[in-house]
Amino acid sequence: GETWPHVIINRHLGPNELAAVFSRTAVNVHPCLYDAYGMTLVESAAFGAPTIVNNGGKVGAVSLLGEGKGCMAVDLEKMLLTSDDSELPREVKSLESYTTLRQIAKEARSRALGWDEMACCQGFINALNGMSN
Repeated sequence: GETWPHVIINRHLGPNELAAVFSRTAVNVHPCLYDAYGMTLVESAAFGAPTIVNNGGKVGAVSLLGEGKGCMAVDLEKMLLTSDDSELPREVKSLESYTTLRQIAKEARSRALGWDEMACCQGFINALNGMSN
C-alpha cells in the first residue's frame, strides 16, 4: 500500500515549533483510549488538520470537534495488531479523497476556532440553567 510521510515527536514543542508542525499536518493521530481533554486535537484542528482517535476511547475534545466532523474514530488497536487498515476512513487511505479530507479539516478548524471564552461561558450558563429546570 501507500506509505504516508509521518513524524513522531516525543518532546515538548514551543509555540513556534508547534505551529510549524501543525501547519504541515494533513492528519493528526491521537491513539490513547482516555484523555481528559486532548489538546492536540484542538491544536491540529486550529491549523486545519482533523484527528484520528481510537474508537471506543474517551477523549474530551471529541465532543467539541464532533466525531465524524473534526475527528474520525478508528479501531487503532485492531489496525496495529493485525495490520488491517480497512477501518481507516477512505479520506485517509487515498489521496483521491483529498477534497473530502480538506472538508473535514475545514469543519475541524471552524469548530476549534469557534470555541472561545464567550462560548465557554455560554455553555456553562446553559448547563446551569439545565440543572435548575
